[in-house]
Amino acid sequence: DPGTTYTKASAFVTYHTEIAIPGGVGQTATAEGSCRVKPGLSFFSLSTHAHRRAVATEVKDGDAVIFASDDWEHPGVKRWPDGYTFGDTLKYRCDYKNDSAAAVGTGPSADTDEMCMAVGYFYPAERPIFCINTFVVSQ
Repeated sequence: DPGTTYTKASAFVTYHTEIAIPGGVGQTATAEGSCRVKPGLSFFSLSTHAHRRAVATEVKDGDAVIFASDDWEHPGVKRWPDGYTFGDTLKYRCDYKNDSAAAVGTGPSADTDEMCMAVGYFYPAERPIFCINTFVVSQ
């Protein structure tokens, strides 16, 4: 509505590009990264995204776990009605267990590839923030 004031929000997206799960049923692997969080950002929601070989995902604020899931398909969402401010580093992690003979790497297919992402929404925002592995691309 005209005259309504608002605070712009945007996405904070992490993406791990170096997932390497060895071939063979039962083989395990972990992908993890850390991303600096600009001071003063308030997050109002956070979740993870992985594919079917993920057995656990988590997001930490420093060493404190603030979100964890063992359901890759429906990981859930952590919500903060009054906002959450990170200390200075968001850490994300995905643990995998291979269910096939083939090695599995990063990619878009939930059937043949894997992903490890943390996705949150924050304010105040000027633009989305992307972090690849441990490198913040835009902030």
